[in-house]
Amino acid sequence: MNKLLIVLLAVCLVNVHAFVKRDTATPAASDDILKNLQKQFEEASKNFGTQVQNALDSDKIKKDVNDFIENLSKTLKELGEKKETPK
Repeated sequence: MNKLLIVLLAVCLVNVHAFVKRDTATPAASDDILKNLQKQFEEASKNFGTQVQNALDSDKIKKDVNDFIENLSKTLKELGEKKETPK
């Protein structure tokens, strides 16, 4: 009976050792995953920063507003001319 108990404990010990050994190999892989996520987050934040900077560029906003006003005034002139033409 004691021999059977010793064999059972040895088998359990081997299984536990294999399980622990398998789990200790994954932190290296998770470190790589965390580094990759950190790099992706840094790149995304840089891209977002440049897009916001481009969107809030005062010269570009001024140019776009001026273009819009010019197009609007041209359209209103054309509509006014169409109304004034005799039928």
